[in-house]
Amino acid sequence: MKKLILLLLLFWTCGDKVYAGIDETPVIDPTNTYVFMSGVLQWQSPTLSSFNKRNRKDEELYNLLLSKGVKKENTVFLADNQATLANMKTRMKELLQQSKEGSVFIFYYAGHGVRGGNGPVCFANYDYTSGNGFEVSVVSELISAHFKGSEIWLLADCCYSGSLLGEAKKIGAKGKKVICFTSSTSCNISTGNWTFTQTMIDCFSGLGLCDRNGDGKISLAETKSELFDAMKYREKQLSGTVFYNTDESVSLSLGVAAKNNVKSIRYVYVQQNTKFEPARVLSETNTAVTGELYHYSDKVQVTVPAGKTKEIAFAEYPVGLKVQVEWNGKYYPAEIKETKGGFHYIHYTGYDDSWNEWVMYDRILTADRKKCTIEWQGAWYPGEVLQQKDGKYFVHYTGYGNDWDEWVGPGRVRL
Repeated sequence: MKKLILLLLLFWTCGDKVYAGIDETPVIDPTNTYVFMSGVLQWQSPTLSSFNKRNRKDEELYNLLLSKGVKKENTVFLADNQATLANMKTRMKELLQQSKEGSVFIFYYAGHGVRGGNGPVCFANYDYTSGNGFEVSVVSELISAHFKGSEIWLLADCCYSGSLLGEAKKIGAKGKKVICFTSSTSCNISTGNWTFTQTMIDCFSGLGLCDRNGDGKISLAETKSELFDAMKYREKQLSGTVFYNTDESVSLSLGVAAKNNVKSIRYVYVQQNTKFEPARVLSETNTAVTGELYHYSDKVQVTVPAGKTKEIAFAEYPVGLKVQVEWNGKYYPAEIKETKGGFHYIHYTGYDDSWNEWVMYDRILTADRKKCTIEWQGAWYPGEVLQQKDGKYFVHYTGYGNDWDEWVGPGRVRL
C-alpha cells in the first residue's frame, strides 16, 4: 500500500482578469460551505511509511480556502496525530450537523489508503491498526445521516482512493449533487507525488492552462480531462471521476480563469541527463521546447533543444488477449477485459474479481515480444519489440527505463 497523499479541493480562485460576457456568479457560496480535511503524513505504527512534509499541500489548500471566503468556524483540518479514528469520526459528524439548507460539504483526505485482502478500504487514521481504520463507507454514512445541504465534494489522493466513487453513487442516488475526483481507481495503488492535488489546485485556482476551450472558466469536464492527462502522462496512473445530478459544464472557480496562451494541451518527454521526464508543454518553437516538470511537490520549468524531446508513447493491447502481468515483483497469468486510453483492465487467472486492476503496458508481458536491435542517433542498441502495429514497432531498449520506449519505423529495427 502506498501513498495516499492528499487530495483536494479548492474550487474557486481566480485571477484579476475579466472577460466580457463571462458570468462571474459564484457556483459555490464560500460562506455556506463546510470543509473537512484530514492530512495524515505520519503514523503511530512503524508499518506505515511516512511522507516528506516539505511544502505539504494540504496546508496550502486549507489556507487558500480560507482566503477565498470559507469561514474558519465551518472547517475542520486534522493533521497527523490529530487525525485519530475517534477524532475523525466525531469532528466530521459535528461539522455535518452544522450544515444548512443549500450548503456545500467538501471531504478531503491525505495519507495512506489501505486495503487488507478482500476487506474494506480505509483512509489510514493516525492510530490505524488492522480493525481500527477509518473505513471509506463511513463517509457516505455520516453524510446521509447528518448533512442538510445540497452538494457534496469527495476528493482523495491515495491508494485505492477510487473507493470514494462508490460512496458518491450511494449519495447521488438520494438526489444530492455529488462531485468526486480521486487519484486512482478503487483497485489501484497511487503515486507518492502530489500530482493529483497539484492538478486540482491548478483547476480550482483558475490556471489558464486548464481552460481548454478558452472561454474564461474551468468546467468540471475540463478538470476531468486535466486530471486524466496529468495522472496518465506524469504518473502512468488512471484517475477516477464521477458526477451525479450536476452538469459537466459547471464552472469550478468563483471567478474567471487567467488567459490561456498555450495553443495545444500536450505532454512530452524532455531529456534530463540520461533520463526522459514527462513535462507539460508551456511553449515551443522549431528549435526549443519549454516544459513544466513536477517533482514531488514542486513545479520546475526547463527549456531544452527540440532534439532533446520525444513523444510519450504507449502500447495498447486488445481486449481478450492472454498475458502475464507483474504484481509485487512477480508475473501472473491474466486476461485483458477492457481498455481505456492506454490503460488495461485485467483479470488474474484463478483469482476472484477483487484482484482485478488497471495497468499500463509496462506491467504486461505478451507472447509476441521479440528480441531485436534498435537504431538511435546512428548507433544500434539491443532491445525488444513489445508490439507491432500499422507497419511500426513499439520498442524497449535493454538496460534503459520505460521512458526510452518508443514507436519506430522498420528502418530502425533489426529482428
